[in-house]
Amino acid sequence: MTVLESGSYAGDARLDDLPPGQSRLITFGIDLQVVIDAPPAKGQSTIRAIRFAQKGKGQIEIQQRYTETQTYQIDNKSDRDKTVIIEHPRQPRYTLYDTPAPLETTASHHRFRVEVSASQSTRFVVQSEFIGAKIIDVDKVNQSVLGFYISSGQLPDDVRSTLTRAIDLQTAMTKTLSDINYREAQIKSITQEQSRMRENIKTVPDKSAYQTRLLNKLNEQETKIEQLQLEIETLTETRDRQQSEWQTFLGTLRGE
Repeated sequence: MTVLESGSYAGDARLDDLPPGQSRLITFGIDLQVVIDAPPAKGQSTIRAIRFAQKGKGQIEIQQRYTETQTYQIDNKSDRDKTVIIEHPRQPRYTLYDTPAPLETTASHHRFRVEVSASQSTRFVVQSEFIGAKIIDVDKVNQSVLGFYISSGQLPDDVRSTLTRAIDLQTAMTKTLSDINYREAQIKSITQEQSRMRENIKTVPDKSAYQTRLLNKLNEQETKIEQLQLEIETLTETRDRQQSEWQTFLGTLRGE
């Protein structure tokens, strides 16, 4: 098909077979006097609510709102008013909000009619949203994630207190494990230094001042290792008790 505008050639296009009563939007040319800038859409997600997914399962349900904002900047450089049809892609499960009603909606796009005055620019914004939910196990997320959930959205008192308790237990276990690892690293470092000093002792004169100093330092380090080992034993008992408290807490959540 050939398109004429005011008696002049405007462009041509090929139209596929079309059943009676249906219509198609066709492209027949490029209007160089209209420039549209469409930067990447901006997405955002916010937590709307958090609740227990099901009593006795140790799970929470997080309801989130996902939004996407697409801005179209239309610049009409001609001396005539222009009608612009914007084809905005449809996303599964997303619905429009705070956006003018589309001229029509197809399986893949929303189409909007925008009027742009001569030699003027206009901005057209399309906003869409999707409300979704996900379920997580409390014992499979760390305290930083739980803290984020506490600070986001509206939480019932029972959920807030439960998540706070989970954070306290996890934080205590993390600190204890860190303390154990730190002392084990100290023992490893001291042991390596002792090996070096024992090699040095073999090469220095017997009963020399340097040998005496090395032997005294070895004794001090042995005392330090014994102290660290005692601290590790105490911390290990604390760790076992904390893990038992954590399992009891999870069992309460699961109704065990």
